[in-house]
Amino acid sequence: MKLKQIISLFVMLFVVSAMMCDKASAQNASSSQSKRVQLVLDYSEIMIQKRNLADWLEYRQADQPEYDAKYEFESQLLKSARENLLEYIGERLVEIGRSLSCEQESDNKIIVHILKVNKHGDNTCRVEVIKSNGAPTVEFQVKGEGGSWGSLENLWGDGFKSTGQTIGGKVRKIFKK
Repeated sequence: MKLKQIISLFVMLFVVSAMMCDKASAQNASSSQSKRVQLVLDYSEIMIQKRNLADWLEYRQADQPEYDAKYEFESQLLKSARENLLEYIGERLVEIGRSLSCEQESDNKIIVHILKVNKHGDNTCRVEVIKSNGAPTVEFQVKGEGGSWGSLENLWGDGFKSTGQTIGGKVRKIFKK
């Protein structure tokens, strides 16, 4: 792919991510700035089935020409990942009186860098937790387990559900302190 196409793909990914945040964050309760936590997803380092994003899109389109690989990635796979992370991390934060949003800016942040995803939805993410109280940034890595049967969207959903549950448990402890 040409550089111009790759840049336009990343711009479109950003726009799609922002639109998905609008829908998902509307479900979270609003609260004061100090109780709000912002979820930021970073796909800049993503490797899917041992391919960078541009190569995977090209491979996926050739493998299944009847589908639009770019649409599948933007509108199904990313949406599934985002919704599962918001739901399962958000559940744990609500237990301690905090709300999670990717739409509303906050000094409290959870940055999820999605590094690898395989064909079963197994994934590896690097997570940064930034607290507004000036505490040092906490970093850790999480491996989520995908599924064994179903569509690619379904398998990614299983994987990011697992990842969200693990991240949720860890960040609950971090923000509870």
